[in-house]
Amino acid sequence: MGNTSTPFKDTAFGQLLTQKLPEVAAQVGEVLPSTGVLGIVKNLITAAPEDQISATDKLALMQEADKFEETLAQSDSDNIKSYNDVEKAQVQSEDKYTSRARPTRQYFWLLFLLICFPVSYFATGHFVAIPDTLLWIIGGDFGTYTIARTQEKINKTKADAGIVDPPSKSILQKLIN
Repeated sequence: MGNTSTPFKDTAFGQLLTQKLPEVAAQVGEVLPSTGVLGIVKNLITAAPEDQISATDKLALMQEADKFEETLAQSDSDNIKSYNDVEKAQVQSEDKYTSRARPTRQYFWLLFLLICFPVSYFATGHFVAIPDTLLWIIGGDFGTYTIARTQEKINKTKADAGIVDPPSKSILQKLIN
């Protein structure tokens, strides 16, 4: 799931910004798509003096910035859908390795947390906080696994009891879609 987006300088917005406000384009360079500083660029465009750029050029830049923002949002949405498709395929896989790999991730996270706290305490004398982003990743992984495993158990129990349900979305599909 690598980033296949066009470099900022090659986008219509990047080219227009380079023409109208080259010093702003030089300051943001290649970091714009990956770090989310589009709001800062918009503020710089808005704050640019009238002797540097006309009001119509500012408007054109802001419109291109909005288009670029929509393109980035669509790219993010496509990446999330792609990741969800991979997760769905793993959940539905009959492969023994895949069925063992999902709980192995949980063991890894538990081991990580069990090692992280004591090591941070002995190294610094107090517990070091785990970054929020990492906690969201761990929580999302546990949540995805729990929901998928619950759905598998429900389906197996129904199959063992001979219950045939009409086709419907799984718990995971309901949450994702």
